[in-house]
Amino acid sequence: MSSRRGTYVIQRAADHGVPFDHVALNRFSMKLPWNLMRPRFFHRLNRRYNHANYGLSPNKRFDASVLTISDDLPNRILLGTVNIKCNVRVFKADGATFEDGSVLNDIDVVILATGFNFDFPFLDDGIINVDGHFPYLYELVFPTKLNPCTLGVVGLVQPFGALPPILEMQARCISRVFAGKCELPSASKRLEIVEKRKDFITRNFVDSRRYSLQIYSIQYMDRLAAMIGCKPNLWKHFFSDPKLWYNIYFGPATPVQWRLNGPGAWNGAKSAIETVEEHTYFPMKTRKSGEGETEGLYDGWIQLFKKTCSVVLLLLSLRHLVANGYITSFVKSV
Repeated sequence: MSSRRGTYVIQRAADHGVPFDHVALNRFSMKLPWNLMRPRFFHRLNRRYNHANYGLSPNKRFDASVLTISDDLPNRILLGTVNIKCNVRVFKADGATFEDGSVLNDIDVVILATGFNFDFPFLDDGIINVDGHFPYLYELVFPTKLNPCTLGVVGLVQPFGALPPILEMQARCISRVFAGKCELPSASKRLEIVEKRKDFITRNFVDSRRYSLQIYSIQYMDRLAAMIGCKPNLWKHFFSDPKLWYNIYFGPATPVQWRLNGPGAWNGAKSAIETVEEHTYFPMKTRKSGEGETEGLYDGWIQLFKKTCSVVLLLLSLRHLVANGYITSFVKSV
């Protein structure tokens, strides 16, 4: 496997089998200051296995690198069925030469998994400007030049998080704009905001289409939800329903959070948020299990505690006898 820049690999199941997005994608973790949390996230990613030992870790700053979801890749590397190589310099008739000078011959098949280029050939020139990898789209949805805006793009994002909820939120926002129930900033203001985003990406990341489309799902959905009027009111829930607030802030960012209020509100949203753990594991509980599994689990510790207490009581008793002269008197009498 040839990798141009390397990657960090995460698994779908985190500690104790909890879905990774339940742990990583919540409002609390997203609010923590990145400068302080960077070492924690780095060591957590390398806790299961050291990426450098597996030939996977990128040769640049940790926070300028990408994540790949794979449950099998590290095991394949460990078993020797997959070898990680650097970028290909040139292909030959039956082999390849890599940038580090190494050569691999007798290759049967080459699978190119290099991503894709996006374009809008079905639109008139100038409606959506694309500069290299960067599209001039406000919130990666609305063109900056149309005024009024009568076009919206759905799905042109690279999210840190699940994609389907984002597609739904984009569609909700677009439909509100088209219906005249949601007002966008002016064309000049949209262009200004997009230019600032482009400058930030250019300064902080490598030149790649992945980064030009990258978003953090909770913050992104909150921005679109604020335009729609369905962003969760955390202060309101903090005072009126602390349990719901706790689940919203510390629990997984399930899509129903954006169905609590405003246009498209759902009466079952509160219940769905509070029972998300039950709904997550219910489909997997296809047989009765776990009964009696903790029986006798701590018997060894209990026995050790009893023996320790017995020894301590014996030593205290001996100390008391010696301190009061009982043992000395007994020895003299003998």
